[in-house]
Amino acid sequence: MNDQTYAQWKIQCNFRGFCRSVLKNEALNAYKEISRKQKNEVSLSDLAEENLKELSTYDKYFENEKAENSFLVAGREITEEMLTEALFNLSKEKLDVILMYYFLNMTDVEISKIYNITKSAVHQRRKSAFKQMKKFLEEKTNGKSY
Repeated sequence: MNDQTYAQWKIQCNFRGFCRSVLKNEALNAYKEISRKQKNEVSLSDLAEENLKELSTYDKYFENEKAENSFLVAGREITEEMLTEALFNLSKEKLDVILMYYFLNMTDVEISKIYNITKSAVHQRRKSAFKQMKKFLEEKTNGKSY
């Protein structure tokens, strides 16, 4: 072995030793840090109910607002609850058509392909659903105008 390769080999050995000692010290530091944290930390499942209440917070911003949102349409007040109820009174097929058409921006053709029905059948379901919802909302508002 000539002097140059021996010097390179010695440098590599020194570097390997240095890397090993750095990795060993970092691993020891990590284990020490983990054990230090474990001594000071408590799992939430181990806390008593009283201590959990101390850690919690509650948003009271809307606490005094008990009125729900409503829409004034054609002189009638329609609440979110009424609109939701009107939607859920529809049959599954009609509800799906309404949701796909208005919320997923699907065309009658796209919806008809999904249900394997004609485009006019989709249009009829949507039209029928609106009539049913209109009737329901009229009954809920008792035909009252505000």
